[in-house]
Amino acid sequence: MEHPTLHILVIDDDEAMRRLFFDMLSPGGYQVILAESAEEGLSQLPYYNFSVAFLDHNLPGMEGLVLGEYLRNQNPDLEIALVTGELCSRIQRLCEQYSITYVAKPFERSQLTQVIARAEQKASKSALQQDKEALAATPRIAEYFEAMPDVFELPSPPQRLQDQLRWHIKEALSRMRMHGSSEADRALAFSALVTARVLNIKLPKTRKGLSMWEEYDELITSWGCEPIFRKKQD
Repeated sequence: MEHPTLHILVIDDDEAMRRLFFDMLSPGGYQVILAESAEEGLSQLPYYNFSVAFLDHNLPGMEGLVLGEYLRNQNPDLEIALVTGELCSRIQRLCEQYSITYVAKPFERSQLTQVIARAEQKASKSALQQDKEALAATPRIAEYFEAMPDVFELPSPPQRLQDQLRWHIKEALSRMRMHGSSEADRALAFSALVTARVLNIKLPKTRKGLSMWEEYDELITSWGCEPIFRKKQD
């Protein structure tokens, strides 16, 4: 499943610390945005969809914990970590209250990647939910499926085009089995399967003994989506 690059906001008034964050995180393919104050960090919010925020506590003009509380109220799904050298039980308690990860300086890279991993899990779940919603919006054609060739009354295409269409369906289903819920492969398989039905092209059984339409339904239902071609059982 394809996901966009995560955007990470780092706010720390220490230039060396900002550079350390950048050097630790950017090799992972993340887009790391650096700011030296809460004001500068907040000014970046309209331009990026941040998944993670690493905040120093002692910031000019605003404490990192106060900023973290504000960001939490604005975006409940944002992964926030307060990275500070202050070993204070009150700060740790408030971090827990606001669902902010407390990271003490000096820190290990693994502590940062644990925060990012939680953001990636959220992004993965969100992308899967979007895929499900997109599939749910696809019109169910099962009730009209059998009648399609008679409705359109189109002549059979040349054998070469029939073979090409069968090949595209076979390849798309194969990629769906191997790589999971790829929107591009689902779209290709779905459109080709409907085209084959409209043109009344006979399709071979799959290795599992299913029709290609049945295999498509089986694959998408394994991802928690409703079948497209199978009729609802009364």
